[in-house]
Amino acid sequence: MIRYFTLLFVVFIISACHKDEKIFIPDQTHLLNSSYLLSRISDAPLSYLLALKEGKTLFRGPKNTLIEIPYQSLRDSSGTIISGEIKLEFNEFAEKEFCYLLLRLSIMRG
Repeated sequence: MIRYFTLLFVVFIISACHKDEKIFIPDQTHLLNSSYLLSRISDAPLSYLLALKEGKTLFRGPKNTLIEIPYQSLRDSSGTIISGEIKLEFNEFAEKEFCYLLLRLSIMRG
């Protein structure tokens, strides 16, 4: 009788410790298109005309993004140095939510 209760106890303990849970493993090959996500939640880029000058050209955006363009650092597709006026077109993502979208996800593999 004691053997029967011992066996029943062991079976109960083993079955009680068994967890029936599903583990979600995301698709490791799927990449998020952050440009698409940002375009869906942001406005059209703003355009600015800048006159490039010797030394460096500084531009501060409406949300305090600072852009510094060193002298003779811009080139066209043929390699010619661009001088004079340029059209600068960009979106400022200064809110914390946008910064998270720009981060690349990295997965640590043990």
